[in-house]
Amino acid sequence: MQSGNQLSLFNQNMENELILSKDIENDMLQYLLQLGCRVRLNEFYASFMTSAGITLPFKDLKNIVANLEKRAKVKITREPNMTGNNNPTAFMEESRGKRAWIEVINNEM
Repeated sequence: MQSGNQLSLFNQNMENELILSKDIENDMLQYLLQLGCRVRLNEFYASFMTSAGITLPFKDLKNIVANLEKRAKVKITREPNMTGNNNPTAFMEESRGKRAWIEVINNEM
């Protein structure tokens, strides 16, 4: 509201503080560690955004989670786990017929 609906060059939280991807990654890992178990992916997005007060576009959050998965910091278990062409699935949000769980697999941050 303070920016008068003008887009910012940097991502901000609800208090207009700057947010960096690395900070969000660390916060996500800490949040998952606190949960202590795997959680449904869409539930994770919703609860993390609420607890952290993050107002980033959803696609940015999915990209951050995908980056954590690539770096083997989190594990995402997907159902189905293979496409019709026998390739591993890579969807980053749940929808009809697609379920997923996320968990921390590497405690080293």
